[in-house]
Amino acid sequence: MPVDQKYIQAIKDGDVVAFPTETVYGLGADAWNAKAI
Repeated sequence: MPVDQKYIQAIKDGDVVAFPTETVYGLGADAWNAKAI
């Protein structure tokens, strides 16, 4: 499974994901999913 599909599936599952930017790491999650919050 490609990396982007792993991120998408993780977010759909209610997980929080970290992704690199130019200077720091960002965090992403589904704001409408109570498990992710």
